Amino acid sequence: MHRAYKAADGWLFLGARMTELSKLSRVPGLEGVDGLQGEDLERALEDRFVRGSIAGWIGKLNPAGIGMHRVVTRWSDLMDHPWVKSHGLSITRNHEDWGPITTAGPAPRMSRTPVRPGRPAPKPGSDAQEILDEIGMADELDRLVGAGVVRLDGIAASDR
Repeated sequence: MHRAYKAADGWLFLGARMTELSKLSRVPGLEGVDGLQGEDLERALEDRFVRGSIAGWIGKLNPAGIGMHRVVTRWSDLMDHPWVKSHGLSITRNHEDWGPITTAGPAPRMSRTPVRPGRPAPKPGSDAQEILDEIGMADELDRLVGAGVVRLDGIAASDR
């Protein structure tokens, strides 16, 4: 019974095993589902979940030991979630053109070599000269731009 169901105000996800049907049927609003199987069970759950709110069902099922959560349908809802932020999975950084932007943070957690987020993506070509300097091709920028190898979108010649 691991699937999404429509509620009155959005979508929720139920994570329950068939062995938990008796526990599920003790939740107010889901009485009698333990006597159902297959499509009959699915239809009954669909019919009942759609009558209540996401918060209402989560408030009934989670305390009963049955996993249920709201389905996130917008990127901003996920990135703004307190748990996601508190675990560093969402970070807000300042971009030179767009101001504050929120992106996914690094997921790995290593004790001796912590992963740190990099900087936001630069303007195309804004660091071209620096990179060419590092690899010993400092005098090649104009030739590479002319050949279409390096792009300098929106970068003035004085800023190169």
